[in-house]
Amino acid sequence: MEIINNELLKTFNLPGLVHKTLSDNKNGNNSFEVWMQTVEPNAATPIHKHNCNEVIIILKGSGTLITENKEVKFTANSTLFISPDEVHQLINTGDEPIDLLGCLGMSPVEVYSPDNILIPLPWQS
Repeated sequence: MEIINNELLKTFNLPGLVHKTLSDNKNGNNSFEVWMQTVEPNAATPIHKHNCNEVIIILKGSGTLITENKEVKFTANSTLFISPDEVHQLINTGDEPIDLLGCLGMSPVEVYSPDNILIPLPWQS
């Protein structure tokens, strides 16, 4: 058993996005990753995909999830399910930051552009 103080984990500040990896293969979790992120108003994630399931739990804020087939609005207390290889983008369309937890079904997570180009993640270097 291990308990991690999340306040001591490294924070990555990207344009419009703050990221912290709560659990991954670096702390012995080889099955999945858990991310904590904040997306600022009018900011968005890159358009991307993973070859694993992704579950996003919206703790605060509101926005739009865009996939290849649809565009869906969400608010706090929502859970978003994204299938493997589903191209998607999360956009903060609200007036306050979105706080979310992301659970991804592999570790390390590989993120790709819609054209299958691997996107390097700064927290994995």
